[in-house]
Amino acid sequence: MRTIKIIYNPYCEDTRLAVDGIEHKDSKSRVDRFILGKPMENWVFARMESYLRWEGILPELMEELNDDELEIFFYGIPEHFEMLQSGLKKQLTLIEEKGYSSSAWTLQMKKRFLPEEIRELVLKFVQGKKLYAPDQHSLLIFENTEERLKSSQDLGINELKDIWEEICTALKAALEYCNYKQSERNMDVKIRFWKDAEKELEFAYEGGVKLK
Repeated sequence: MRTIKIIYNPYCEDTRLAVDGIEHKDSKSRVDRFILGKPMENWVFARMESYLRWEGILPELMEELNDDELEIFFYGIPEHFEMLQSGLKKQLTLIEEKGYSSSAWTLQMKKRFLPEEIRELVLKFVQGKKLYAPDQHSLLIFENTEERLKSSQDLGINELKDIWEEICTALKAALEYCNYKQSERNMDVKIRFWKDAEKELEFAYEGGVKLK
């Protein structure tokens, strides 16, 4: 049985894939080309792209791996897991037509990227970076974003996307200020700090964990 991990980050609409513990990177593989870094709508259901027809994620995986015994783990939010379940059910007839078993595969959910968890991680990030804001512009954005995160316990995905953009604006402002003042003492350390902060923000929106 092949083990498939599909990781879907709803905040950047990015899909990652691992097969038997090995994460796939961009390659010439048909499956990789259609799903890596793409929104779910691109790969769950059958569709046409230019002159190529994508049959849907389940038959495409079975054909590429030449195996219908797939143990599929979906890492994401319940709403997208339900979308995946619905899509796979519609592909069962096609699977059988291609000579594969429609019952040899399994699908399980691993909750990840839940808005309430992301909110907490992003709030900690903002509170930590606010202390080192080098200019009034970035400080004001951090303060406003902190208040927004603290005042609402039920922020949705779209709101958290907006907050990501707000924080990116603050990080850009801080970095531009440090570059402008780069002749001052220890400014190279501060520039590196704000460049690293961009990676830390992405990590927070990944849920603070790495793919295993």
